[in-house]
Formats: sequence, structure tokens, C-alpha cells
Amino acid sequence: AIRFGNNLSHGLKAPYADFEFLHAIAKALGKMSLRSANVDRVEFEIVRCLEWLRTDRSDRKLAAVLVLRELAKCAPTAFYSKTHNVNVQHHAATAAGSSGGGGGLATMAGLGGTNEFLDNILPCLRDPQPIVRVCAADALAECLKILMERQRGSMTAPLCTLYANMMEGLEYHGSGDGQGAGNAVDDNNNAPNSNRDSSSVAVTVATNAHGSLLTASEMIEHSKRFILPRFDELTKAILQFTTHHMALVRLEVIRLIPKLATRCPGIYRRRYLDQSLTFLIESASSAPPPKSRVDVRPTAFSAIGQLASAMRDEEAGGGDIMGPTVRIMKVNPSFIDEKKSDEIDHYFVELDEISDFNKRINTIFGLISENLQSSNTSALRLDVLGCFANMVEALGHHAAPYVPDLTEDMFRSGLSIPLIQCLHSIAASVPSEQLTIERRLFEEISFCLGGTKAVDLTCDLFSLRTNTRPKADLPKMTSDSRRMEKAAVSNLSLSSMNPNMRPKTILSAEPDTQNIPSLNVVSPKSSDVLVNMSQKPEIVDKLALSLLTLRTIGESYMRANGPNNGNLLLPFLRNVICMYLEHPSSDVRREATITCCLLLLPFENGLKRGQNFNTLLDFNLGHVSTSLMEEVLQKLLRLAVSDLSPVVRLCVIRGLDSRYDPYLCQLYLLPPLFLVLEDEALAVRACVLQLLGRLSRLNPAPILPSLRRVL
Repeated sequence: AIRFGNNLSHGLKAPYADFEFLHAIAKALGKMSLRSANVDRVEFEIVRCLEWLRTDRSDRKLAAVLVLRELAKCAPTAFYSKTHNVNVQHHAATAAGSSGGGGGLATMAGLGGTNEFLDNILPCLRDPQPIVRVCAADALAECLKILMERQRGSMTAPLCTLYANMMEGLEYHGSGDGQGAGNAVDDNNNAPNSNRDSSSVAVTVATNAHGSLLTASEMIEHSKRFILPRFDELTKAILQFTTHHMALVRLEVIRLIPKLATRCPGIYRRRYLDQSLTFLIESASSAPPPKSRVDVRPTAFSAIGQLASAMRDEEAGGGDIMGPTVRIMKVNPSFIDEKKSDEIDHYFVELDEISDFNKRINTIFGLISENLQSSNTSALRLDVLGCFANMVEALGHHAAPYVPDLTEDMFRSGLSIPLIQCLHSIAASVPSEQLTIERRLFEEISFCLGGTKAVDLTCDLFSLRTNTRPKADLPKMTSDSRRMEKAAVSNLSLSSMNPNMRPKTILSAEPDTQNIPSLNVVSPKSSDVLVNMSQKPEIVDKLALSLLTLRTIGESYMRANGPNNGNLLLPFLRNVICMYLEHPSSDVRREATITCCLLLLPFENGLKRGQNFNTLLDFNLGHVSTSLMEEVLQKLLRLAVSDLSPVVRLCVIRGLDSRYDPYLCQLYLLPPLFLVLEDEALAVRACVLQLLGRLSRLNPAPILPSLRRVL
């Protein structure tokens, strides 16, 4: 461990090291700090990184802030003890004796002391490299978390110092072109540098402003109530950068707007919502220049949705975002008497019957639809989906007219986890559109798994007609069937459970359907259902996601409708999902196995029949077909015996819960379970032993004798 730690420490000194390399080293040092034996290493790294914060090299600063962030996460006690200035009283007394006053340090000492990290982080927040500034802000966030939890005295003095430095970087912004900023710097210093041109001054001012915006973001989140008395001052200083020429600065302003709104929704709605929405919509609708490497559109869409959610939060002071708006605006000093203009600020209050969101709702949903149709980048599409979900959740029933038109646009890029999360959020917020959303979602699942969107070919889920499917007439038990059943019972002994004596019907790849009763149901043609047997990683992930989504829809339906209603997913399970039990990928077979086990039988804890539902599968088209169910169940048992993956075999056994006990205890379904007792995986054998013990309560005669031999 010592040698490995030394190698990591030397790696931090590597010249021209990139971010990925330094980040990996910092992660490793953070993992090492979790062990108490490495406390000396942790203290050494903290002291060295604090020294590197005072250097002029950007690579040293980057390595320092990355390591300090990880050590603050993993070793907060050591970080606090090494950065907290325990001799602040001595320093304050020394400063007071040398200067005759020493009010600054004396005051800080009386209010809780100083922190060495906070005293040295400011140069990193104003470093010319953006990556250094961002990582320094992340380290500042971890430090503020520790200080706000552990500081015994007041944190007012350190936070005031940090706030003053932050506002110093925000007060130089002029018209946005950099000229006014340069003049402000020159006037403040009273000694303009003739060798520095206005462009370099503008870059320096923009760098300081970006670092101050990053600091403001962390202070808003981690300074508790410190920012509340200064909320108006900070918000005005931040919103003046909405017209800045640098995209990186505007990007940080976009990220700050939802945080400010979340902090004080009521004040923000009355004073700054109109300006913020205008800026965010302009940013979301403006494509970046060809040579620009910063695209603010994804962040702008995300900020619009988060802003709507913040304004809707009633616990924090929000409310109905579609209701009338009370707006407070400052009066222009030119309209006030000169004698009174310097004495007090004047404001006027107006009541707007149409809210700011109501004025722009058509524009926002139009931008969402346009970007869902034309977006080629996955990052932008994900943020647009998140914006749509947040808007619908905040608007409630006001968003119902826009949901049907945008539902088809959301499926243009296929199924994805963010899409499914967005659809669930929309369905919960607008119950009237739940049927439309889930129908379209099932069509997409059917297309992905079966190659067709015509769900009636595989499952009559959405038909409103009554059940016309004929019931199954089970054939009578013949003498041959009785002999086969007696033979199956006699073959339950351990001597018959070796591979050479296993029944052929279990080891065969094709199911024996001669003695399986079947319903008079027309199966889809082979050309109608196309099973995707590709092993490409992207195809496997898409199939697994489709099966997971199907389980979500089917489980909610079956838990709602209870055991008395028909299982409408059974034909789809038999005709489509069972085909994926033979997929070459074990991941797909595992997901198909879990889906079949979960949805094959209704849930016993469902609600009572006769209640009114408005969900996707709320149409009773028939009772559960015993023959179809047993056909799928036999395929699952065959898979539990013969599948190559022990994970798949274990999923089959675990998926056969208590709902299947009345079927599994029958004689002709017991032999596969006893064969699984010889499985090579211990977890599989233990699980099937528990299953057989549960079944012995229902049918002890054929099960207990064989279990006694095993035990």
C-alpha cells in the first residue's frame, strides 16, 4: 500500500498530465483514504495540495483541487482538521499588536475562525483554464458541506469573505462586449496597464466572472440561509450576464437560474421570472455558431423544465404557474423627483391576469416538438424529454392538449430509459392521456420484440369488443396418459436422475406438444412476428429494455385487475416473449425469463373486480387459458434444466413463486424440478429445494419420498 501510494503521489507531478489521468489518481487516493491505516498519507496529501493551491501552474492547481475534493468526500475528518486554522486567535493577536487594530482577523477569530482551503481557493476559481475553475468549484462544494456541518462557531465571517470576493468578480460586467468591463477595471485600479489591450482585459474579466458564477452556484446550495438576505443583490448581479458575449458565461447563468428560483420561488416569480424565461427561450432556440464548442441549448431546455418545477413547489413558496402573476418592478429614477430620488428606491406593483408561463406555453411546447423531430444529438434529445416531463408535471391538466401531438415525436429515436421515465411522469401527471401513452408504448415494445406494431396479431390488448374467444375443451385422460403419469411418478427416485436416464421430452430442444391441450387460437404467421436473434450489444440492450418496460406495464395492470380478470398478455407471452428464451444472449434470456414468470399468472394481491380503471389493460377479454399457461410453464421448466447460464436457471426457479404452486405440484411438472436438484450451481440447488419444500404441503405423496432420499 505504501509503494502504491508513493506511485500515485509521483503521478500527480507528471508534466502536462491531462484531466482523465489526474482524476483517476485522485479517485484512487480517495479510496485509499477510507482505511484508517493510511491517515498519514491523507494528511501528507492535504498539506501538499494546499501548498499547490498557491502556485501559478494550472496543472498543479488542477491536481490539487481534484485530490482535495476526493479526500473531502472520503476523509472529511482529516480534511477538516488539516484545513481548519486552530491558531487563529494567535494570528489575530499578532495582527492586532502589529497594526494597532487588527479588526479583520480579530472579528474572524471571534466568529469561528478561518479555513486554509477557503483562504487559498480564490486563485483557482480565477484560473485561465476552465477545467481548473470547474474542479475548484466542486472542491469548494465539498468543503462547504463539511464546514456547515462541523464548524462549532459561526460561519458568517468566512462566508462573508467568500461572498465579497465573489461579488467583486461580478460587478465589472458592462454591455457584454468587454469594453465597459475593461474600463471598469482600469478605473478601479487607477493605474491602467498600457501594454494590455482591451481584448485581454475582457478575457480576464470574463474568466473572473465565470469563477464567481461557479462560486455563487455552490454558495446557493450549501450556505443554508446565508444567501437569503443577499438574494436580490446576487440575482441582479447574475442576470446582468444574460447578454454576455462568452457562451461559457451564459451557460453558467442558465444553470444558476433554476437554483435561484428554487431558493426563493415567490420573490423570483414576482421580480425575475419574465426576464429569465425570455433569456432561456432565446437560448433554447438559438443554434450555436459553427466554430463554437459550447452548445447551451440542452442546458437551456433542462433549465426551463426545472424552473417550472421550482415555481410549482408550494412548500418552498411557489404555486399555480398558470394563475395571475403579481409583478414587482423598480421605477426608473428619471420619473421620480430629483429631491426624493436619492432617499429611497421606488417600486410599482402590477397584477397580470396572464402568467409568464401562460404567455409562452405555446412557444415552449413548439420548441420541444421542433427539437424532438429534428434533433440528431442524444444529449439534446434527453434534455428535451426531461424538459417536457417537468413542464407537464408542473402544468398538470393544462398540458393535456399538447401531449397527444408530442407523443409520436418522442418515439422517433426508439426506446430509452429517459423516454420511459418521461412517459411514466406524463401519465401520472395527466391521467386522461395514460391510455394513449401506454398504448403507444406497447406498440413500440411490440415492434421491437415482434417486428410489428399491429398488436392484434399477437395480443388483443386494446380491442374494445367483448370476448369472443372460445374456451378450451380439455381432452379426457386416456389410458396412455395415465400410464405416462404413473411412469413419471416412479421416475422420481434419485437413481433415475442421472443424465443418461433423463426423459427425452425434457432434453429435446423442441417442446412436445402432442399431449398438450391447446385453445382454438390462431397463431400469427411466421412472417408477421420477427424475432431478433442478433448478439450486437446495442440490440441486446434494446431488447432487454423492451422486456423491462413490458414488465412495468403488465405488472401495473395485473396488480390492478386482480386474479379474477383475464390475462390479456398471455398470447403475447406465448407468441413473442417465449421465442426469446432461446436467444443466444444470456442477458436477453434472463430478461425474457423474468418477464414470463412475472406476467404469466395474475397477482393474488390485486384489487377487487368491478372497480373502474382508466389504465392501458382495463379490458376483460377472457379468462386465463390453462393450456397456454402450461405451455409457457413447461418451456420455463425446460429452460431451468438445460440452459447454459446458471443465472438464467436461477431466475427461472426464483420466478416460480407461490402463485404457481397449484400447477407445479402436479405430477407431470415435478420431474424437471427434481432434475434441477443435480444442478452444478449451489444457489440453484438450494432454491429448488426450497421450492419443493413449499410444494410438499400441497402434494406430499410424490414429493416427500424423493426429498427424504436427497436430504
